[in-house]
Amino acid sequence: MAEPDLDRDAWRERVREHRAEKRRFVRENMELPETGDDLEFYDLDPDLRVVARLQRAQNPEVVRVELTRGPAAEYERVATLGFTLDGEHHVLAGYHAPKQNGLFVPFTDETSGGETPEIGRYVELDVDGVASGSQVALDFNLAYLPFCALDESYASPVPPARNHVPAAVRAGEKHVEVE
Repeated sequence: MAEPDLDRDAWRERVREHRAEKRRFVRENMELPETGDDLEFYDLDPDLRVVARLQRAQNPEVVRVELTRGPAAEYERVATLGFTLDGEHHVLAGYHAPKQNGLFVPFTDETSGGETPEIGRYVELDVDGVASGSQVALDFNLAYLPFCALDESYASPVPPARNHVPAAVRAGEKHVEVE
């Protein structure tokens, strides 16, 4: 369910600014060609900014998350996000990741391995001060690629199987061809 009272113009501008900042970061910090086409995004879609119910874990669980390189890393599963997309209810787990602020939500969907990298994508949410049971905006337009999709020398978390959305989430960053 999309947010009915969303100021779409202000939202579009925030997402555009976020994307421009991401492009700057990638160009300045990763060895990619200066083509201007280094990152590719889906068109903005306010219907893919969904309302999700945040359920905080009463007893957060430390889990081992596989990485694309090297040993698994420990993450803390701290919440779930329940939402409706295309008329179907879905639940994703949210994690506290080492050296990362906010709620880390790695996921795969039906675009994974085609339009987007097989490994999946990530979304982050700022949920500081948000009570369990509250609604939050889960904006897939802010979904981003793991760094390993841009540079295979990076070790990126592999989304757990439970974080698969059995729908095509055509929002956020797309697959990018890196030479």
